[in-house]
Parts: sequence; C-alpha cells; structure tokens
Amino acid sequence: MKSQTISDTYRTNARWLPFEFLKLNGRLSPINTITTSSAFSKTDTKRDETGTKSRTVSRNWPDISAGISETEKILFIDKYLSDTQASIKHSKRTAHNFTFGREISFSRAISNSYDYRFNLIRKFDCYTSYSVSTEFNLTTDYNIGTSTATSIETIQEKVTGDLKSQNAAFQVGFRVGDWRFTPRYDWRKDFSVDGTPSILQDSVNHSYSMGINYDVSKPITWKIPFTSTILDLKNRLTTTSNIKYSKIIDNKVANNNTDAYSLSLSADYTISDNLKVDIGSASSLYKNRSNKLDDYYTIEVSAALSIAF
Repeated sequence: MKSQTISDTYRTNARWLPFEFLKLNGRLSPINTITTSSAFSKTDTKRDETGTKSRTVSRNWPDISAGISETEKILFIDKYLSDTQASIKHSKRTAHNFTFGREISFSRAISNSYDYRFNLIRKFDCYTSYSVSTEFNLTTDYNIGTSTATSIETIQEKVTGDLKSQNAAFQVGFRVGDWRFTPRYDWRKDFSVDGTPSILQDSVNHSYSMGINYDVSKPITWKIPFTSTILDLKNRLTTTSNIKYSKIIDNKVANNNTDAYSLSLSADYTISDNLKVDIGSASSLYKNRSNKLDDYYTIEVSAALSIAF
C-alpha cells in the first residue's frame, strides 16, 4: 500500500508605519512611532493513506499587531513615566478537516493580547500584560439508517470543546547597588465546556516570584612569586536566584489543587579567560491540598570547572 501527502502553503507578511511621513514634533511625536504589521498564511494538505483520502485546510487570518512608543508625551505623564511602549495583537486560526470530501471536524482559535512597558520615575522598569484566547472544536458525524424502503442519512454536529483562557502579568525591576530585584505576579484562568454543556476545565493559577541578580567585577593583577609573570584576572562574580510560589485552584479536579514552592540559585565565578567555576542548586516542594500522599520535594546540586587552553 502506498501513502501520499501533498501540501501547498501560501504566506505573506507586511509592515507599515502609517504616520511616519507626518514628521510631528513635541507632544504629538509619538504618532510618528506607530507601527503595524500583518501576516496571512494558508496551508492545504491532501493525504491518501492506504486508500483513505483526507484533506486539511488551515488558515491564519487575521494576524495583525500594532505598537506605539513614547506614549508618556501624548498623555502628559512624562514627569513620572519614560521609555513607554504599548502594543496590541489579534490573531485567528481556523482548520477544516475532510475525509472523502466531507467535513468531519472544525477548529477555531482566536487570541487577543495587550502589553505595556514603562519606566517609573526613572528607577523602576515595569511591564504589564493581559491576553485572552478562545478555542472552539466541532465534529460532524454522518450516520446512515435504513427503513423498509429507503436509506436515511443523519448528520450530527457535536461541540467537543469550547475553551476560554485568560492571562495577566505584572513585573517590576529595580537596582540596589550591584543587585537587581525583579518581583513578578502571574495570573491565569482556564474555563472550558463541551456541547452538553458539561464543564471540562475550571481552574485559576496564581504565581508570585522574585528574581535576584548580582553582578560584580573587580579585575586584579597578580604577579606570580619568584617570576616575572603577571596575570590579569577578571575576578567577576555573577549570581542568579529565583524564589517562586504558585497556587492552583481547580474547581473541576480536586487533585489538581496544589501549592508549589521553588528556589533556585546559580553562581558563575570567572577567574580569568581560561578559568571559570559554575555552581548551581535548586529545590522545590509540592503540596497537594486534597491528598497529602501526593506531596513531594526535590533537591538538585551541580558544579562545573571550565579550563580553556
């Protein structure tokens, strides 16, 4: 038996700065920075596997985004904010599946996202975002029934999934001497049903984390005793650590209600261009609020010495 697959893909991209020609100044100058982009793609795949002919047609459209910088000027808040960037994006993807020329399933995914970056009083780098996406899945069944005289075909459409997912995040970064701190909060909510409608998923995830980075470099010169050899040492230490707590609230599956704690630390000490030491460690603790027997913890430690000639 032979199998054959033929796939055709069409794709196009475009980017446009609609107000670049205006050359605006002052409070209106952010209008010059507006950028837009769009993309379109379509894939048509035909398969013949041991006599079973199928076809999938997927399309990404619309897939558009837009962004603008220096919004603090136009909003008259440049006394407090700087380096602002705002962007939005919308995308839609559909897929049709056919067998012997008849459509047997359909899926659609739509996503919208928004984010904003800014520097607060020139000390805090801030980032916030929100996105919402939906997924819809439909199947079609063809059934042939017989009566005393004729055959009757029935077509039944069934919703197998209807999902809505929301995500939000907020992050702040700031420095204290050679240290950089990055607290962050993430939120996610998932809710889905089938065609009954029965709830398939209903959960919320809260995540809190703190990133701590330390980077200091104090080059030194060392003269090897009893010789004339002088070594230039970089003497640089870089550490990265992250503390995280995540809580899942699941109203559908009780066993998914968990609390997770994690801590990671890595250190990179560069003595010279030829010698470097890496040390890493990580630990985590998982607690199941519904079943204590599922609680567990992990500990990891690693070290490496790099010598280059």
